[in-house]
Amino acid sequence: MDIDQFVIDVASKLNEYTYLDNVKVPVLVGYELVPNEGTIFTAAAPTGAIEQFLCDGTMEDSFEEHIENVLKDMRYTMEAMELNMKEDSISFYKDYSNDHFQFKVYTQDLNGNDLFIRQFNIFFVDPKTNAFYQLSLSSAPYPESLRSTVTEKIMNRMVPMVEELIQEIHY
Repeated sequence: MDIDQFVIDVASKLNEYTYLDNVKVPVLVGYELVPNEGTIFTAAAPTGAIEQFLCDGTMEDSFEEHIENVLKDMRYTMEAMELNMKEDSISFYKDYSNDHFQFKVYTQDLNGNDLFIRQFNIFFVDPKTNAFYQLSLSSAPYPESLRSTVTEKIMNRMVPMVEELIQEIHY
């Protein structure tokens, strides 16, 4: 390979991932960044709650099709990890929007080892680049035995956090 082709290939590869710097997502107050390869960032709270920002790259399919494929992968991963799966372990929560993006939000219940975690998965696409993003916010783990008593409290605490995060996502 000659030097000109090498430079073109390197520039092309760098341009391929510029969308990763396009979208700004805040790290929640009190959360600390932790190393987690394969994510744009992962941040953890002292309680064990986690915020995670991922990008699948540019989409080849529609937004809805891409979400369905991601949800299918989530279900497969939950089964592979032998988490207690129910039909409604992952369910649509609500559509949101801000000045830049349209969001689809799903809840996901992770149950295993006598622990329960509620996770919100926020999906959106950057209309400028067609890059697909997922922002996840999970609760701290709770004993499964407390699930019926803490679920409403978790929702009351996490929904405002999700809504605040959505309003803060920008270019």
